[in-house]
Amino acid sequence: MTLRHANSRQKHPSRAASQRRGVILLVVFVIISGAALIMTSLSFLGRAEMRSAALVGRTSQAHALAWSGVQAVMAELDRQRQDLLDGRDPQISDNWSLYGTETERGMVYLLPIGLDDELIASESCKLDINMADAASLSRLGDMLMPELAAAVVEARDARAGKRFDSIADLLEVEGITPERLWGPLDKVQIQRAATDASDPEAQFERRLRYLDRGVGGPAPRGLADVLTVYSIEPVLQSTGRYRINLNAKYDDSMHRRVARRYGEELAETVRRFRENEPDLVIDQKMWYSLLSQADMDEGKPDEYIDGFCLDDQHFAQGHVDLNRAPMEVLSALPGMDADLATAVVAARESLSARERTGVSWLVNSGAMTPEQWIAAAPRLTWRTSAWRVRVLGRVLTGEGDRTDVASECVYEAVIDLSAPQPRVAYLREVTMLETVIALRDLIPPAPIKDEDEATADDENSVEANSDSASAEPSSPFTSRRDASGRLVDPASFDNPDDGGSAAPTAPSSYDGRGEGNSPPAESSSQPPSTPRVKPIGRWTGDR
Repeated sequence: MTLRHANSRQKHPSRAASQRRGVILLVVFVIISGAALIMTSLSFLGRAEMRSAALVGRTSQAHALAWSGVQAVMAELDRQRQDLLDGRDPQISDNWSLYGTETERGMVYLLPIGLDDELIASESCKLDINMADAASLSRLGDMLMPELAAAVVEARDARAGKRFDSIADLLEVEGITPERLWGPLDKVQIQRAATDASDPEAQFERRLRYLDRGVGGPAPRGLADVLTVYSIEPVLQSTGRYRINLNAKYDDSMHRRVARRYGEELAETVRRFRENEPDLVIDQKMWYSLLSQADMDEGKPDEYIDGFCLDDQHFAQGHVDLNRAPMEVLSALPGMDADLATAVVAARESLSARERTGVSWLVNSGAMTPEQWIAAAPRLTWRTSAWRVRVLGRVLTGEGDRTDVASECVYEAVIDLSAPQPRVAYLREVTMLETVIALRDLIPPAPIKDEDEATADDENSVEANSDSASAEPSSPFTSRRDASGRLVDPASFDNPDDGGSAAPTAPSSYDGRGEGNSPPAESSSQPPSTPRVKPIGRWTGDR
């Protein structure tokens, strides 16, 4: 019995030993589960970081693509300088394929930007806010009432340099709201539909609408459609050489330049005139009065305007492109009104390519009298040197027709061709513009205090500022609001530099385009009739 009982205890382990083994198995299971959970978490974290890195990389790719598109437009415009000097429209590619693999492509598109959905828009078809007076601004109609126009001029004259650096600077003027500047913000959109590059007829139709804009076309949405700070133009002949300063001292060099362009007969006429009137300073009114007496039918005034100038400046500012300006801008020029501007816009539809390279057709067509022409012509030109574009850089993934947009970036830029080397005068990313505008109305307006409350705050300002540690820090979303308490300049999408920048240096003088070194500037005993101007923007041409 005793032996059988001992053998029984050896075959059946105790309950305590069994429980210990169960606990050990449970601990092992927990450890394995925890390790698996940690590994799974690390795996998810690694995948998230890989996706984040890929997204950052594709976002950087989209920015690089958009910037490459801006450079491509700049290069194409640079190759067309002679056509632009002749007043022709630029011919710009509307898309580029920059790279491609089996699963990914990098594309660049030009997006509609003008009132007629043109892909490249003239800045010279707008009124220069830095050159216009209150009377001209008030003729913009309901967009700018006389009192508000006077306030704009007063604010401009109070600024350093007496000029606005950007159209967005108008928001500093009381009464200029974002809606007045850019139009209804809920209708501001970045159209991303890529145009069909294989349809040349559609491209021609788009450019034709662009040329004829103003006749039954859409009205400007806001002041940004009719005002600019980028209307600068090089004082060049259509040959690419500098214009000849009629107020300079006449010498052999000036004689050769006049003879080379117009022949010896006119050069002798100019010589005799300057020798008989050595101290006479020809002003704009006298010059255009003389031009109005020339043979309009043969386009002589246009040849003389193209060849001569009245000072030694290399850049002119404030000229309006007659071939492209809408009726609202033309009506704001000296000697013009709404009826006359409407007649001018209607008359230019039937112009030939030759007539577009001048301003004398205004009299030949009967659209203007000689007296009206003398008043308006000094502010008119037939060419544009600054062009605005909107460029989309897009990374596409997938194969065949099944492609997805992995990332995209939209840049808006103004390209300035007034110097020998083209430059970017303005650059702004506007990819999230609609989102920023949508968020604008979600920010609660700041409370508006009446005069009594404001006075009380002033009296207690010392006491209120004594506890600065407990004061709530100012928010960038509440730092700039208009009179109604709404956020001012929500996207800053027309400011040339986020943090402000020092005044840029003037670009290098024009090289003469075919004349070798730039010709020496004619000396003059009289100071320039207008302040010396130079291009503005983010970068100069040699940067």
